[in-house]
Amino acid sequence: MTENFSSGALRVRLSVGEVAVCALTRKSIVYFLPAHYTDGMTSPYKKLAAALFLVFGLTASSLLANIEITLKNEFIEKYKDRVTIDANFTVDKALARPHAAKDDAELHVAGRAPEVKLPIVAEIMNAASQQPAMQVIHDAEGSNQAVPLNGVWRLWCEHGGESKQVQGEAVSPINTTNPPHVFEIHPILSLNNVSLLESVHLIEGYEPKDAETAFTIYDRNQGLNPVEKLFRLGSIPASFRVQTW
Repeated sequence: MTENFSSGALRVRLSVGEVAVCALTRKSIVYFLPAHYTDGMTSPYKKLAAALFLVFGLTASSLLANIEITLKNEFIEKYKDRVTIDANFTVDKALARPHAAKDDAELHVAGRAPEVKLPIVAEIMNAASQQPAMQVIHDAEGSNQAVPLNGVWRLWCEHGGESKQVQGEAVSPINTTNPPHVFEIHPILSLNNVSLLESVHLIEGYEPKDAETAFTIYDRNQGLNPVEKLFRLGSIPASFRVQTW
């Protein structure tokens, strides 16, 4: 049984057997209401639960383009307490060379994996020092041959686009290194069973914003509520903004 409730920027979906609620905006809060939360509820109580999510979610989703994510309960149960994920990663498109150090020194790789069942962007940190790993990526690119990969997973809505992200729907081969996506593996910690842990360190030549600059930008947005200020500034990593019930 599925019940749908829609209101402008937020769509609430209650169902049995899959994650029920995903409401977010670009650089926003993610809310999940697992199906078991509503098991045994009569329809009025389900509607009340949905209404509460609508009221709370709309507070944080009034500004930016909307992204809707649906995840499987089995995926959440398996990975909710795990920092890393193992994946058989099909490399569809990779940057020819890493970003410059002043940008982030990373190599971005777009692809797919049966363990995730969503479009993925994976990233090697300090990639210029990881020539063998980059060669593995470029050799696998477009071959439709999966490469074993392990890394830190996150839901990151900066590049979600306008599309819905539904786990389990068919993912076609990707022809860009930055497709609409919310699932990232960043950083890659091992590739083809070879450790890349030595790549995880401060980026020489990269200058992050200092606190004074960051908070000056924050204070300029006086017309926004505190949640919207943080979204504009991008100060809350999406991985820390996932709320589960």
